Amino acid sequence: MTRVRAVEQLGPTECGLCCCAMLLEAAGAGVPMHDLRTRYRVGRDGLTVADLATVLRENGVRPRVYRTTPAGLAALGRPAICHWKRSHFVVVTGFDSGGVTLLDPGAGRRRVSAEEFAASFSGLAVTADPVSHRVRARPPSGARVLGRFAWQRRGLLGLVLVLSLVSSLVPLGIPWLLEQLFGDRPGGLSAGPLLAGVGLAFALLLFVRTVAGIVASAAVGRSLAGAVFDRLLRLPYAFVENRGPGDLMFTLESVHRLRALLCNDLIVALAAVVVTVVLLGWLAAVSMAALVTTLLLMSALAAGTLAAARTVRRLAHAQTRAQAELQATQLSAISGLELIKTNGMEGVYAEQWQRRSDAAQRHSDRLQTVQGVFDAVLAGVMFVGPVVILQQALAGRSAPGVSLVVSVQALTGLLLGQVNVLAGSVTRLAQAGSLLARIADVLLRPADDLFRGETRERPSGDVVVEEVTFGYGTFGRRVLDGASLRVPEGAKVAIVGPSGCGKSTLARLLVGLHRPDAGRILIGDVELGGHDRDRFYEAVAYVPQNVVLEYGTVRDNIAWGAGDPDEERVREAARRVGLHDEITALPLGYDTPVASLGQNFSGGQRQRIALARAAFKEASIVVLDEATSSLDNLSESTVTAFFNSLRATRIIIAHRLTSILDADLIVVMDHGRVVATGSHEQLRRDAGLYRALYEEAARLPVSSKS
Repeated sequence: MTRVRAVEQLGPTECGLCCCAMLLEAAGAGVPMHDLRTRYRVGRDGLTVADLATVLRENGVRPRVYRTTPAGLAALGRPAICHWKRSHFVVVTGFDSGGVTLLDPGAGRRRVSAEEFAASFSGLAVTADPVSHRVRARPPSGARVLGRFAWQRRGLLGLVLVLSLVSSLVPLGIPWLLEQLFGDRPGGLSAGPLLAGVGLAFALLLFVRTVAGIVASAAVGRSLAGAVFDRLLRLPYAFVENRGPGDLMFTLESVHRLRALLCNDLIVALAAVVVTVVLLGWLAAVSMAALVTTLLLMSALAAGTLAAARTVRRLAHAQTRAQAELQATQLSAISGLELIKTNGMEGVYAEQWQRRSDAAQRHSDRLQTVQGVFDAVLAGVMFVGPVVILQQALAGRSAPGVSLVVSVQALTGLLLGQVNVLAGSVTRLAQAGSLLARIADVLLRPADDLFRGETRERPSGDVVVEEVTFGYGTFGRRVLDGASLRVPEGAKVAIVGPSGCGKSTLARLLVGLHRPDAGRILIGDVELGGHDRDRFYEAVAYVPQNVVLEYGTVRDNIAWGAGDPDEERVREAARRVGLHDEITALPLGYDTPVASLGQNFSGGQRQRIALARAAFKEASIVVLDEATSSLDNLSESTVTAFFNSLRATRIIIAHRLTSILDADLIVVMDHGRVVATGSHEQLRRDAGLYRALYEEAARLPVSSKS
């Protein structure tokens, strides 16, 4: 079968899309994975076999779908995407007596036994007919992305390179130094002052090089980290939803690991290349036989380095994925500790953490073992190599001088040392490849460009939804399917419906978190995205189901983004939602710190702080998504009175129907469509979905929250 390059899975459900990239490459119609990620949104449900066939067809190859056995798959004689363990996709690239070779987007290239393959293969496979004119994918290189930031600091990095080069070339003066110390010429320099001067100068050079490296590393790291974090904030919200906070935290931390790679390993490697070329020229002048021997040793080392780099890359990929999963588990446990403890799940989570920690450690141990074997081989070459080269250099010389012997020995050791540096840099770069891929994926993705308009007027007018269709992935179920409604300016409108009908999704579209796949949303006569982004969010307030407070104080959270807010405005906003007395009763009042994303406040307090933020903002459009679900009856009546006093357009996604009986308009949704509109009395008289929901709610016991 054709050898196929592995494509790493970064999102939890994009294994199918990665397999399509690999199969397209094998068929000769290579498309970079970056382009596929941009064109196809993969939601939480991933892709089906039919979706894979569509992706392949749309990218220029003819797919063939089979229901077959392992023997039938082997008979096809070409790479195939296989459905694996009923929840994953892999690419099978070869069968032999030793087992099956496959490319797993989550674990890289690996081999499994025929028995394991038969047990895991679900029976569905997809192949692609080769194209007549082969096109090789040229994916954006993570190294090139990193190089852009290096170029921004080229002055500092150039200084580090020059200092590294000079410090590496200093040992070339060993022959001159030995001649001065041991030569027979009269007028030789005194050993003590000479050695002291050379040693001091060399130490000073290394110190300056170290300081320059630290400064350059900090500068590049700051630029890179800032760019990654800024781009992450500006990416479409769907990207954050699919990746999860643990995975994204791991990506951000990867920046600091790469800083040392760029400012130390790569620069030292560049200096090593120059020094190696100079030393090879010197060796050629001494002995051609020694030069040939050295080149043979270097060729063997290069072959071993490339082989080791491939293994290191595969193991590093698995290690990175295991570490990202471990970090996601830790973050999930810490953020959900209240629920874990109240359900007695400490043992379950501890066991899950231990499994993932063991997996991460196992991959790390394997990687260190391979690196250790490689380092041992390099050490052996470093030990034996200079002696072999010295033997060749002195062959045929009857009485070589002491200085010549020592010089050849020292400089051949230096030469092989530079080769050692290069080999180590190659393997470390291979190890960092998975981290580079994650950072490049963030930096190369297009930022959210929904708000491309330049309308500076404050959004106002009716909110109109026209035949809006939306799904969380390019393929799969439409969460909204032709939804239409009109919200009159200044009205209080409630949107109700059964769970999963698309209410919250519609709320997210109204505030610009997602863009419709079809249809449009207008505010007044301006389509969503036609306003300047800052002006839009000055006028629109959104309070989601699960309120997360920001790091800072209560005051900071109410006046979020206001810089130096007017204290009376902050207090008035808190009074309007019935929160002022509770805040002033705290020892630190409005200076009370918010910790753990607001977990030191009750759910009702967090919701009212978010509502106070909307009051402080004086928004003209307010969207509440179940935003009073944690309030007790007294607090809810206070918030309802505040809400009714607003002159803003108010859109409420409601679960408790008792809270929206006085709405100007109630919109009923089901299966992604608007199925009824009217007042409470009108809808209750009809024998429709709203009446069923209302009667069901009336049968439920009334709860009192605190």
